[in-house]
Amino acid sequence: MRLNKKNNTIGFLGFGILGKLLFEKIKSFQKDILLFNRSTNKIKGNNKQYLCDNVNALFSNSKIIFLILYDDNSIKNVFNKINKENLKNKILVNLTTNSYKFSHKYFYYFKKRKTIWIDAPILGSIEALKKNKLVFLYSGKRIKKVSNILNTVGKIIYYKKPCISQILKLSHNAVCGQLLVSIGEILKIASNHSIHDKIVFDMFKFSAFYSPFIRNKIPKYLKNKYEVSFSYYNLMKDLKLFNRLSKDESMTLNSTYKIFKKFYRPNFLKYDCSIIVKAIKNF
Repeated sequence: MRLNKKNNTIGFLGFGILGKLLFEKIKSFQKDILLFNRSTNKIKGNNKQYLCDNVNALFSNSKIIFLILYDDNSIKNVFNKINKENLKNKILVNLTTNSYKFSHKYFYYFKKRKTIWIDAPILGSIEALKKNKLVFLYSGKRIKKVSNILNTVGKIIYYKKPCISQILKLSHNAVCGQLLVSIGEILKIASNHSIHDKIVFDMFKFSAFYSPFIRNKIPKYLKNKYEVSFSYYNLMKDLKLFNRLSKDESMTLNSTYKIFKKFYRPNFLKYDCSIIVKAIKNF
């Protein structure tokens, strides 16, 4: 484990599919960086030299810590294991997609401890990260070093008001989910009328909704290969959070989460979210 006595060290917490690639991008230009992941068996090769024995070691030896975990509970469980002294005077950059209420609570919790909480949930997939084209919905205090790191692997859309980027990220993913459901329904109707998929997709290419997201998902359907860019399970989690947000705002229009939940199968854990298109068409 590498330590920097000046405490300019960057901590990185989380080593999932996107987290692993993001860590490797950052370590290529950030000399002083430490890593922790609950499942240490995922960390292999050269990355082992950056590995902390436990999460307290990561927090005590890092000034800025990036968190890219699964959900509210996964972050809460981590914080419950950290000594309170190790949570003071830090800069926490939360790349995880969370509920607004969760982030809002922790923003003010850490403010009392002179720790800065920044929400910067990610727009983009593995493919976007490989091209350094991620988008970070950054809300909270501007920190130059944080901005410099994020701008190296993508771009920042900045919001001064804390935590609101979580609302925007959930809203974005709700639209993505709705698009996938709509495409599945269109293909189902087209099939019922003996309209070939190719004709439908030719129309999509000139449609108002033809976006980088759709361009990424259509080839997965056509090749029947659903390697993960953004997993079905993760999108379903975000749709569930958006569903709760809708209810909190007295909105009852969104049914995308219910549809994703209806078609979910255990083997979908390893598939991209675009497999919902196939599931609906074949229903």
